[in-house]
Amino acid sequence: PGLRVPLPHATSEEGQLTRIFELDHGGVFKPQGGFAVAAFGGQARAEEVRKQLLSLQEQNVELIICTKGLIGAVKKCLTDVKLLPCFSEIYGNVSDSYGRTQYDRSLLEHWDHKDAASFSEFLGTPTQAGWGSKDKLIEKLMQNRGLRKEQCAFVEDDHEEIVRAEPICQTLYVKEAAGMRPEHWAKLQEMAAGYVVKKQVQKAVPARSAMSGCVVL
Repeated sequence: PGLRVPLPHATSEEGQLTRIFELDHGGVFKPQGGFAVAAFGGQARAEEVRKQLLSLQEQNVELIICTKGLIGAVKKCLTDVKLLPCFSEIYGNVSDSYGRTQYDRSLLEHWDHKDAASFSEFLGTPTQAGWGSKDKLIEKLMQNRGLRKEQCAFVEDDHEEIVRAEPICQTLYVKEAAGMRPEHWAKLQEMAAGYVVKKQVQKAVPARSAMSGCVVL
């Protein structure tokens, strides 16, 4: 089962950030270490994710997030579990892309400069949004970096997104939206290691002297 977030719900960046702060400091997630820790399945799992991501970075793999969620909440959660530095870029939705609930609207009535300043580091920008579909974004990212199909991997739990990306890059389908399990990390490491070895054999570029590839999550 997914993470159950108690009412009220928010659908704007500012609203979701406010709710995370509320849940961290006085909600049901406080005993678990905060909302982000609970969302990642606990502190131990968050640390395992960080370990795996750092291992990929050591192979000069660039890590990028592409989400249909709101960037503010994503950056706040990644910051709270010390994962934000692992990612070079984050693409998602911003502001009130999904409209505003009554909770969101009530926040606007009492919003001040102090609130804006406390959240500004997490809010997304227009350049991070409006990318259309994930496959098109991946294609653009690969073109900008001069990457070939075998140099980019797309990790996704939506099968339709996987199907659309298969002609463009390598894909890793995480079934049942249950998060990355050991076999998924092993496969991703295999993809990354396989390309580094291939480069060494071809003597195109010495290992770890340039970006080996890109992983879009």
